[in-house]
Amino acid sequence: MAFNVAGVAGAAGGILQGIGSLQAGNAQARVSLASAKQAYAAASESRRQAGYQARLIRELGAEMGGQMAVTLGKGSVATSGTPLATLVRNARQAELTAAETHRTGLIEQERWMKQGKAMERAAKASRSAGKWGAAAGFASAIGSIGGP
Repeated sequence: MAFNVAGVAGAAGGILQGIGSLQAGNAQARVSLASAKQAYAAASESRRQAGYQARLIRELGAEMGGQMAVTLGKGSVATSGTPLATLVRNARQAELTAAETHRTGLIEQERWMKQGKAMERAAKASRSAGKWGAAAGFASAIGSIGGP
């Protein structure tokens, strides 16, 4: 049996190709997982910011409500077409704005969560592709050993 230099070289190349595919897949998976982690952090921050903004708006609305209570406490006051009616409208608007701000934050949080999940799926696919590439490289290496 003769020593087949071309077969050994082909086998070595196939093994290196397989190792490279595996490492590339794992590297891409790490990048995707890091992106997923950032997306989850952004989701958490979106929700936190929306909650904070909604609280500020509600506090402003409560302050307006306190002004209304003081005004009403002064005696019998007509609420139609007066500054008090404006305060009532402003307090209602503040609550609507707070609710809308909160909902917008939840929608944004959901968007970031979906992006994070997509990046996790991409990481899984990258790992899988790397394993399949490694298997193909190793199979090529085995085929090269047999010679022509």
